[in-house]
Amino acid sequence: MMKLFWTEMFDYRGKMNRKDFWLGNIVNAILILVLFYTGSYLLGFVGGYSGAEEATFEAFSLLLFLLLFVVYFLAYLSAGVRRLRDAGFHPTWILATFVPILSIVLIVFFCLPTKEK
Repeated sequence: MMKLFWTEMFDYRGKMNRKDFWLGNIVNAILILVLFYTGSYLLGFVGGYSGAEEATFEAFSLLLFLLLFVVYFLAYLSAGVRRLRDAGFHPTWILATFVPILSIVLIVFFCLPTKEK
């Protein structure tokens, strides 16, 4: 499940079934939240004892979040393209991710079963 999500991170060909897509997204979102909060806590904990300014550690925490988000988003894009192809839609629908109202339609597309040919 997660292995397929990450090992094919830059593979925009092929297909991904509904179960692998959703489990990969949910598990990775939880993992990223845990990593972010753990990292933020450790940065704040270390910052409290080192005498450094609080803004410096807030900046590191934000940088950690952005880095984790970019890596997750790249994996999401490739998994989304593969999932759309599996559901029988054109992969360019992934661009709907960037339009708030259309992203709801995209979620519906992700929930549809595999299109049999």
